This record gives sequence, structure tokens and C-alpha cells, in this order.
Amino acid sequence: MASVKTRGKDKVRIVSAVISLGVIVALVFGIFSVAQNVKKSKNNNIVNLNETEGNVAIKTDDDPDIDVEEVTLDEENLVDVNATATKAGNGNDDKVTEQTTESTEQVPTDMSEAEVMANAISRYTFDKGSPMYWPVSGTITLGYNMDSTVYYKTLGVYKCSAGMIISSDVGTNVCAAVSGVVIDVMDSDETGKTVRIAAGNGYEMTTGMLDNVNVKIGDTVVEGQLLGTVAEPTAYYKKEGPGVYFAITRDGNPENPLEYLGE
Repeated sequence: MASVKTRGKDKVRIVSAVISLGVIVALVFGIFSVAQNVKKSKNNNIVNLNETEGNVAIKTDDDPDIDVEEVTLDEENLVDVNATATKAGNGNDDKVTEQTTESTEQVPTDMSEAEVMANAISRYTFDKGSPMYWPVSGTITLGYNMDSTVYYKTLGVYKCSAGMIISSDVGTNVCAAVSGVVIDVMDSDETGKTVRIAAGNGYEMTTGMLDNVNVKIGDTVVEGQLLGTVAEPTAYYKKEGPGVYFAITRDGNPENPLEYLGE
């Protein structure tokens, strides 16, 4: 009986050992399979740049046999690139702005204000017979006279007159007599708010005793353009009454406005 029991125990040990060995083998195989799957997954996530269209070859010290095409943009290439960019921006295949290396004429940036003003004035060529407007419609209450003296009612004196006063109601619109460039907008004790316009060929027209002036120095104006309105007369012309002071000079010398305006 003891011998039978011993053989039974041995069989149990053998079966247990076989089962344990099987479990170990299964675990090892499982671990190996998982490792293989992880490796394949990583390889699948790597992008092979050499298999894509338009791939870029990169030359390294480790692989000196790889040829790299060096691209340089010369002046002609830049022109083509700029033209293509302009064409794309316009969205019109038929209209492409041509880019050239030729320089275009530019206004000098180092010109002084006086030079800029002179350049603008040079475009005008006023002379006798050129179109000219009366600043306002009205009668002349103080006339031009540089050959003899005229009487200034308000001042109570006789003296030469380099301009004239054209009577008009306060608030009446006042226009530019000629086309030109506004070279001064000033406040004068004698003529109040005053606008001076250069018309070319040395001619300047001065319009004073204004209100609501709507131009500034550097503006270009055309004959008949609104400059402002008639203001109250200054202390120099109280008795002459409201109106517009108007004078013409050529190269700084007074000219008779009636020779240009006509009576």
C-alpha cells in the first residue's frame, strides 16, 4: 500500500511540473509577441521621406555620396519670382505686372519746403489775359494808386494804395481770383485774415479781410474756388465799410488789379 501511494504522489509532481513549464513557455511566448507588435507599430509610424513625391535630398557628412542640387536666385530669377507673385496676387492670369530692374524717376526726398513750394509754383504760368475772377462782386470803395496818394477815410490820411477795397456784405463768399499755390495764410492788423496765392511768372494775389478761411499753406487752388467769407472790416477800414482787400504784385512790385480784372 505504501508503494502505491508513493507512485501516486510522483505522478502528481510530474503533472504539476509539466503544467508549470507550460505556463512559463506561454508567458515567454506572450512577452515575445507583444515586443514584436510594439516594434512593428513604431516602424509603421515612421514616414519614409525617400518614398514621397518631391522629396528633398539632404547631404550629410555620414553619407557624402548623396548629390544635392544647390539653387541660387540670380537677378533674372528674382524678376520671375516677383512677376509670379504679382500674378497670383491679382488673381488674373492675363494681367501680370512686369517687374524690371529699370529705375523710375522719383521726386527727391531731400528737397526743402521752399524748394517743394517753388516746384509746385513753377507749374503755373499766369500772365495778362489769363482767366481771372473778381473775389466778390461790388463797388470799389478804395482804389489802387501808386502814382499819387488817395484818401483813407478811417485813417484820415492821404497815402499811396497798393491794393483796393471791394465792398461786400459780411458773410459773402469770397473766391480765388486765379489758379495757383497758397503760399501764406496770415493775420494782419491792416487786412485781417489774409490769403496769398502764387500764380507763376512772379505773380502773387493777396486777398484780405476774410473769415472762415478754408485753405492752408501749400494748397493748390483754381480760379473761382471758395477761399472764405467776408469778415467785419479791420480798424484800418471801419469807415470804408465791410468788403475785401485785394492786391496784385509781380516780382514784389504792386500792379493795378483793374488792368487784369477789367472794369
